Amino acid sequence: MPRTGQITEEYLLALTPRDCLWNFHFTALEILELAKVFDIPDPFKTHNQYAFLAVEALALLLACFHLGCDQFELVSKYQQYQLSLSEFFNELIEYLDKRWAHLLNCNSEGVLHPDQLLIYVDVITAHSAPLTNCFAFLDCTIQEICCPSVDQEVCYNRYKKIHALKTSMGTFEGQRNNNYLLKSSNILPQLAEFAFWPGIPEDAPIHECNLIVFRDPAYRCNAHLASPFSNDNITQEQCEWNQEMLQVQIEVEHGFRVVVNNFPFLNVFQKMQIFTSPVRHYYQIGVLLTNALNCFHPNQVSQRFDCPPPLINEYFCNSGIDNEDNYM
Repeated sequence: MPRTGQITEEYLLALTPRDCLWNFHFTALEILELAKVFDIPDPFKTHNQYAFLAVEALALLLACFHLGCDQFELVSKYQQYQLSLSEFFNELIEYLDKRWAHLLNCNSEGVLHPDQLLIYVDVITAHSAPLTNCFAFLDCTIQEICCPSVDQEVCYNRYKKIHALKTSMGTFEGQRNNNYLLKSSNILPQLAEFAFWPGIPEDAPIHECNLIVFRDPAYRCNAHLASPFSNDNITQEQCEWNQEMLQVQIEVEHGFRVVVNNFPFLNVFQKMQIFTSPVRHYYQIGVLLTNALNCFHPNQVSQRFDCPPPLINEYFCNSGIDNEDNYM
């Protein structure tokens, strides 16, 4: 069985905090803890039986995502083999995305537990949002990719005028509109199961019992979606209402920028080759890593809304996982 690699627990602990943060964006102790809660098999084996220690596998992934460097740099710096590194990188990405997919889905566990929704409503309302039953904001992000060799029109985004993938609850071709993303994500049927004020009679009006996600006018109407006033004859009061909601929405949407600022690899569009790499999984993993970093060090959005994140072992719980063998 091939054995490669130079990154060990001892190696990480021997680094200065500055060097560790520069190379991996996490401290040594954070990497060691994250390797455990990520549930990476130790050793992590590729289909050709290249083996990597769990800590080594995570550190190499972090180095690639944080530095945005070419794999050749990792090969020379950490004494890896190009074939093993490329194979390992893609398979670890797919493993983590499947293993923790439930954390990025819309369900009533974890950060979207009904009790948590009430906390989000309170902190959003406390920041001058006039909509007093809003717990989240809906939008998507557009990730530029390398121009595909075939079927280029499928990924061409006419709004940005680039070839891209669109990510919201899942990743889709750049030509898709926001309503397609919304329907494919299955968010609305799931919200209809748990996004309600507690203790409200069943015969109460919808606007009195539903918790709401605020959206832009591009999305269709729904009992759990609210949007700005958008007709040509809105009143001054309605215009002010729009401005107040949009101010809060902008603060929340800074989270999109946090992801790519933390992990510049996601902005290297030349590496985003959809027919040779699992590009659809890259942004999902970037979000998972950003959420993990937020658990250790609350980001600007969390601090702005005075809404502390869960502990790292609380966030990466086993809810939704039946059998680890299904993910290897």
